[in-house]
Amino acid sequence: FFGRSWSTSRAPILRKGVALLAHARRPIRAMPVHVGSAVLVTGDTYEKKAKLIAIGGGHWCKQLKGWIFPEDKREQVVAAMGDDISEEQVSHVVKPSVDANATLLVSRHKKATLVTGETIKVKTQLSLLKGSWNKALTGWIFPAGSKDAVLELLRQDPTNQVEDDFDDAEPVGPAAEAGAEAGAAPA
Repeated sequence: FFGRSWSTSRAPILRKGVALLAHARRPIRAMPVHVGSAVLVTGDTYEKKAKLIAIGGGHWCKQLKGWIFPEDKREQVVAAMGDDISEEQVSHVVKPSVDANATLLVSRHKKATLVTGETIKVKTQLSLLKGSWNKALTGWIFPAGSKDAVLELLRQDPTNQVEDDFDDAEPVGPAAEAGAEAGAAPA
């Protein structure tokens, strides 16, 4: 070590790079991610700070300049805010699009509801309905049972052309196979 220059003694470490580091030998683990809805309280909350802290489960978010609480604390937050909050601010009803003029197709995908077409024009409404963009399907996916809510929201804008292809889609699974066998002609 003492006989070599710094560059030659460190060369093997630099060439192999990360492989020689102890932390690189450990397997990489994915971090758990939770995506859910929350309640955000913004504005002048200084006078209500003690009440908000007493609710528990919430915390101050410096970037958003507001208090964040889990969705299950919504009623307690509304009660703590009292007269400082209006009914419009409490409700989380999704407002329909205005003059979007979108052509959309609502259909079944496995057990979910799929919305395809000119979805970029109603992107905000679809995301507020808790839909998620599926790049492979080039459409928005919603949980099973949300078909009626999706159709109702999209049809509230009279400029949208919404086609319901839900009933035309063939069911998938064992029930569909049993129905196909029962309807088949005897041999």
